[in-house]
Amino acid sequence: MKGWAMPAVTVYQYTTHHPRSRRMRIAPRWATRSAIESLNRGRLVAVLLNDTETEIDDSYVDRDGMTEVGFNPS
Repeated sequence: MKGWAMPAVTVYQYTTHHPRSRRMRIAPRWATRSAIESLNRGRLVAVLLNDTETEIDDSYVDRDGMTEVGFNPS
C-alpha cells in the first residue's frame, strides 16, 4: 500500500520595501505567487524572486498564501 501524498504548493522568496532603511530586502516569509502579487495592490512593494521557486507541503502555508516568519524549506 502506498502512502498518501500531501497536497503541494509552490512558494517563492521575495523582496519587500523595508520602511526604516528605505531599501528592498528579502522578506522573512515565503509566499505563493498570488500572495506576493496581492501585496502589490495599488503600488509595487514586493518583487518575486523567480529562481527561488520551491514546492512544499501546503500545510506550511496559511490562508493568505504565506509561510511563518523564518520558514526554511530545506
